[in-house]
Amino acid sequence: MYGLLRPKGSDRGAEEELRRLARVPLLVLDDLGSAKASEWTEEVTYRLINERYNACRPTIYTSNLPATAPGQQPDLASVLGERIVSRLSEDTTVIAMTGHDRRRRAA
Repeated sequence: MYGLLRPKGSDRGAEEELRRLARVPLLVLDDLGSAKASEWTEEVTYRLINERYNACRPTIYTSNLPATAPGQQPDLASVLGERIVSRLSEDTTVIAMTGHDRRRRAA
């Protein structure tokens, strides 16, 4: 997604790609918070989430980060920024997935 939204990342242009993503009937943002944090990624993510929020369009978010974490551990707020987490907290139902990580299973 971020590749398409970068300048010259799409033949349609970054703004058109953002509008397209904001309009799709159901958007799945997988692994939210895994992109390298920067002002640009925070702003693009906020704009997309805010547009979908304002239009009441459903979005599914997945993340390995907890909503909040004690101490020095990263959480969504520290990685994505307070503006984004504020939007997410207003209309998101958190479903915690627990269990063993199959990717780290001993061979």
